[in-house]
Amino acid sequence: MRARTVVLVGFLAVVILSSSGVLPVQLSYVTSDSMEPTLSPGDGYVIVEGDVEVGDVVTFSTPDGLVTHRIVGERGDGYVTRGDANPSTDQAGGMPPVEDDQIVGRALTVGGHLVVIPGLGALAGFVAAYRPFLIVGLAVLAAAFALGDRGQEVPARDLLYVRNVVLPLLVGLTVGGVVVLMASVTTDHLTYVFTATGNGPGRLAVGEAAVRSVTVDVTASPLTQTVIDANGVTVVDRAVSGSTATLDVRVPAQSAAGPYTASVSVHSYPAIIPRGLVLWLHGVHPWVACVASTALVFGPVWLVYGLLFDGHSPIRIVSHEGPDGGWVS
Repeated sequence: MRARTVVLVGFLAVVILSSSGVLPVQLSYVTSDSMEPTLSPGDGYVIVEGDVEVGDVVTFSTPDGLVTHRIVGERGDGYVTRGDANPSTDQAGGMPPVEDDQIVGRALTVGGHLVVIPGLGALAGFVAAYRPFLIVGLAVLAAAFALGDRGQEVPARDLLYVRNVVLPLLVGLTVGGVVVLMASVTTDHLTYVFTATGNGPGRLAVGEAAVRSVTVDVTASPLTQTVIDANGVTVVDRAVSGSTATLDVRVPAQSAAGPYTASVSVHSYPAIIPRGLVLWLHGVHPWVACVASTALVFGPVWLVYGLLFDGHSPIRIVSHEGPDGGWVS
């Protein structure tokens, strides 16, 4: 029990730190088919820091976000890159050469072969979306482990029961899930200025409705679904690409000149909940959707605990008499 707890805590810590950029090793995954057959959508890989050379698969930053492609050439002003499935290089399509300061790292290889972890994309996306939630879980696990150690030091009559460890863990995870969902809401505030002519950037003509494009960040994770709320504008079309959503919003006509403010909010919910149910709960109130989603996720865990575990059972510590007559665990 103790050894498994240590392994679990250590594993969660490594996953959280490696996906947050704290360690020189990071986890990432691809969402498109541009690197097939080397990397398929959802395949995970490990990013390591260090020098890069032609032939390496690298992750680099662009104005449109992070890109993972292979270096196929090098010239004086930077590297030439191409997705393995693409017929031409990125630079042939208009992208400037990739410079060293754009490169986040290279994909880990062993024996000249890229290390591909199928399904790691889902885990990496989950960690990115719910990192605070996992940190709460880590803290609860560590506390439960410390409590278990303290239980070994007290006399045998002060037993440590299953409920003393499992219940704090479940409560911490459930409450942490609600808090994370509520805290993950992002809001973009929009300001438009109505003038008599409507000339100029961000200017709209008085008395006329207009459609404008808005770009917002969304969570690109197969384990997360997003609900977008618009306040003061109406979303008439949307297109999602990776972690970015482009919205066409209709700004209502105003009868007087002056600034007009609106907002767009992005809410994230677990993807394992049917979207129709999430939308209905969200329509009642976002807080209701957060609490209900968390309850639906952890409900089966609580049910299994209630059916299969006896919380009143003590966690027994087996001891035996040592060679010197003392008792050892």
